[in-house]
This record gives sequence, structure tokens and C-alpha cells, in this order.
Amino acid sequence: MSCRGLLVATALAASLLAGCAVPGAVSSSAPAAAVLTPAKAEDAVRVRAQQRWDWLVTGKYEDAYGYTTPAFRGLNTAQSYRSRFGTGASWMGARVQSVECTTPERCTVQVAVDTRVVARGFREPITTSVVETWLLEEGQWWYHQTP
Repeated sequence: MSCRGLLVATALAASLLAGCAVPGAVSSSAPAAAVLTPAKAEDAVRVRAQQRWDWLVTGKYEDAYGYTTPAFRGLNTAQSYRSRFGTGASWMGARVQSVECTTPERCTVQVAVDTRVVARGFREPITTSVVETWLLEEGQWWYHQTP
């Protein structure tokens, strides 16, 4: 492998590992925004968006809360975040369908969410599409949650 190929592989691995950081933790070694190309940004957002939904589906709301922007977490506690989710339905699964980064600091994510509705007349799970906004702040991608 050439030196350039090794450098590219190392940079990609570093950006993917940054997406696997502990929820809510900010790493000072996170890659700078200027280093991320659109394809790399979309890959990083795809991984983090899927991780967040995996936490939501398994009911680990505090872990999902760790993926919200630092500003949101500054205004809302993990408990208040948890209280935003009701009991009229339960998520059965979620899959990131697409990621489009419209600017170097903003991506739109489309997620297919399988939901079991707890109400008369709903026997089979339904699949809905959720559109999310992810923002690059402090070298990391965060889910933009309306305060």
C-alpha cells in the first residue's frame, strides 16, 4: 500500500472510530471539520444516526440523549429528554435509508422506523419515514433536537 493509501485508510478509520465514541463524550482528538469530505461526513453521520436509533429502539434513552447537540444537552436533562417519548407505540427497528450533507456542517438523514402501535385496529407493525438533521459541532456530528 502506498503512503497516500495508508494515510487515507488511517484517516477513514479515525473518523469511524470518532463516531463510536462514548455517547455524550467529546474527544479533543476528533477530526476537524475541514478534514471531512462529503462522503466521509455522510459515512460518519450514517454510523452515529444508526447508533442513536439502536439506543432508542432498545429503550436506552440516556444513551440516545448523548447524541443530541451540546446546546440541547445544556438546556435539557436526560430525564426531560426521556419524558418526550410516550407509551402509545413501541419501536421494533430502525434503518438509516439515506444521508445527504447539504453543507460541510449539516446533513439530512432519512430513517425507516418500524413501529408497533398500541391501539385497537393496529395488528401489524407499520413503517414510517423520519427525517432528521445532524450538525457538525466541536468536531463531532450531533442530532439536532428541537429544545
